[in-house]
Amino acid sequence: MFISETKHTARKAHRCDYCRGTIPAGTSYLNISGKWQGDFYSARGHTDCRDLWLALYDEYADHGEGMAFDLPEVISDLVSPQEAQESLDAQRGYFPHAVNRLEWSLRRWLADDDAEGGAHV
Repeated sequence: MFISETKHTARKAHRCDYCRGTIPAGTSYLNISGKWQGDFYSARGHTDCRDLWLALYDEYADHGEGMAFDLPEVISDLVSPQEAQESLDAQRGYFPHAVNRLEWSLRRWLADDDAEGGAHV
């Protein structure tokens, strides 16, 4: 197992593998690559999305298998919209922009619960 994290300045727009949002040209982002259980992987992401991913790791990861970079997929597969919103609300003060981008990616899924009486966004 190995991991490499390097910080870059985007020369063109990229897609964040954590929130599915856009990394605009001229902004900093992380390029992550490594090998896990014999498989190579790579990802790009906003620096605060990576920090949010690390903060949510203990809550959502299968410690034997790890956790995918795609936070909307991870969250929507493991918890209800109401539980997801509570988890995101708990992180909002630490990573406000990352939480907002993640909520934007999850907006339709979160809205489905709202129609059923859930309270959020």
